Amino acid sequence: MTTHAAQPIEASPLEPGPWTVPDDRPCMQCGYSLRGLTVSASCPECGMPLANSVRGAFLRFSDPAYLRTIHAGVKLIEWAIVLRAIAFFGNLLLSATSVVASAYQNDLRSWLLYTPAYLAAYIGWWMFTASDPGLQTFDPSRRPRRWIRITILAAIGVTFVDLVVLVAGLPFARTVTNVVGVLSFVGWVIRTMVAIQYCLWLARRAESAKVAGTAQTMTWGIPVLATVGSIVLGLGALLAIAFFLGLLDDVRSLLRRARRQRETITTPPAGLTAGAHPIPPAP
Repeated sequence: MTTHAAQPIEASPLEPGPWTVPDDRPCMQCGYSLRGLTVSASCPECGMPLANSVRGAFLRFSDPAYLRTIHAGVKLIEWAIVLRAIAFFGNLLLSATSVVASAYQNDLRSWLLYTPAYLAAYIGWWMFTASDPGLQTFDPSRRPRRWIRITILAAIGVTFVDLVVLVAGLPFARTVTNVVGVLSFVGWVIRTMVAIQYCLWLARRAESAKVAGTAQTMTWGIPVLATVGSIVLGLGALLAIAFFLGLLDDVRSLLRRARRQRETITTPPAGLTAGAHPIPPAP
């Protein structure tokens, strides 16, 4: 019995005897042809369970709690962007209408205004990069997820140092703030580029060729916009940010669709492991 990747899973019995793969379906981890192999076996090339490749490592088959977590994470990231915009314009308004304040007071006010946005972004990225319990050993997203979390931990660390120095009123607080700004920007660049790879992988798991194609283009388009575009157009960096935010919003829509699809799936067919997934090609 072969279950087509685009159909919901329904319980059905197996015929007596070993169940073999009837066609040239490739292993979704290494591409090895699985024709004639018993589904209960593993791929002779990479060791991945054949049952995984028969069903499909698609998000609509993932654990509902996992889908709920990463969906909430990407929504929180988007809200963090809104909060950051509010903090930016609020800071401009206060600077224009308030009496003359010291550099210390201005820095402290900015820090307090931006704190909710920072917290929302840190928590959102951490949730968005949660691991799928069904993938277990075979998880090509492990590296990009790890790098994203490393940049988040680094951002928390430098932000904490900046706050301590600011509150303590140390004479070199302005220098520390400038250094923190540079480090935060570098971390943001790394996180953005790695996040595009992660979004590409999620788009493949969501069976969206359109969003996957967009993410694939962004792997080289974003650096070009952020560098050459900034020189030629003067707005390259802003365009790069806008396109990246559009990609995040596309992924949010795909996750919402996957959660709805998951609600229609009942019991896996006999012979397939409920939590195991084959892996779409790594980005």
